[in-house]
Amino acid sequence: MLYGFTLFELFKLGGIFMWPLLLFSVIGVAFIIERSYIFLKSDLKPNNTIPKMFDNLKTKDVKKAKESLENSKKNHISDVLKTGLDMIEQDIGRMEKSMEAATTIKVKKLEKGLNVFVVLSNIAPLTGFLGTVSGMINAFKSIATAEEVSTQLVAIGIYEALITTVAGLIIAIVVVSAYNIFIHKIDNFISDTERFSNEMIETLIEQKIK
Repeated sequence: MLYGFTLFELFKLGGIFMWPLLLFSVIGVAFIIERSYIFLKSDLKPNNTIPKMFDNLKTKDVKKAKESLENSKKNHISDVLKTGLDMIEQDIGRMEKSMEAATTIKVKKLEKGLNVFVVLSNIAPLTGFLGTVSGMINAFKSIATAEEVSTQLVAIGIYEALITTVAGLIIAIVVVSAYNIFIHKIDNFISDTERFSNEMIETLIEQKIK
């Protein structure tokens, strides 16, 4: 119950524009669940294999450094660093490019579907406002055709106007919040990957492994 109405009653009062808003909400929830699963499954934070890799590099044991990263159980940062170590026979520039390419590939996979949130955050409020305009038109139409004007006469149109606006804004708030959370996680992953990649290059140079 909300303000004395069930959700079904509010949906009916919202008029025809509640149907596309319902569709947008279903799509939004589906993508939030799907992306949440992907992010939960993806290990994006630094793990204890990275310090072990640096310890091995400081003793110039590149083989053990690679092995420590291979035991990372699909940690994304470790995967990128291992890509760099696999290019250790090449020059520093190629190592850096290989790690940048590996990072870009992982980021693209993480960003997949996030553009849907951007679209929904724009189109849902606009659809709600369109419902608002429709509701006001119905309200003024009722006033124009009625012999006696009463609050009950225009109530249906007012309900349609307000309910669709609220529904559109709620959808936008939810998808924008989810989008920002996912983007924040991606930004942290990129920042950590760049930091450890640079540290690894510096360690290789300091130890004169390159």
